[in-house]
Amino acid sequence: APMATAEPGPASPSPLAPLRPACAVTFGRSTLLGRHLAAALAASRRWSAVAVLDPSPSAASPAAPLAHVTVDLSDPAAALGPALAGVAAVFHVDPTSAADAAADGSFLSLHRVAAEGTRRLLAACRASGVRRVVYTGS
Repeated sequence: APMATAEPGPASPSPLAPLRPACAVTFGRSTLLGRHLAAALAASRRWSAVAVLDPSPSAASPAAPLAHVTVDLSDPAAALGPALAGVAAVFHVDPTSAADAAADGSFLSLHRVAAEGTRRLLAACRASGVRRVVYTGS
């Protein structure tokens, strides 16, 4: 099946807007799919920046246009707005497969990450003006 990167990024709404909008990948560095998706989005040159939103701190600085942002969707106090500033599309990789060291593997932990975190992400996307969300689930 073709990856989501086969589609061009959204067209600019005005001449003053960036020609290549930014996008974000949630939990991208914690899962195999997310890492490959983030790399493919960056390599596509369709996006000016690819923000990787991940609950674990980055060990190394990623090469542009990849940028790592430490964000834990399971944390109700997580500041998602700043992480989504200027983002036109979010690729939300199923967080239940993430290697989250804080999770104990219980149903409640998985629910907190998957359902509640996804709700928070969608609300933040609406508030930040994100025009497209692509969800990859299991």
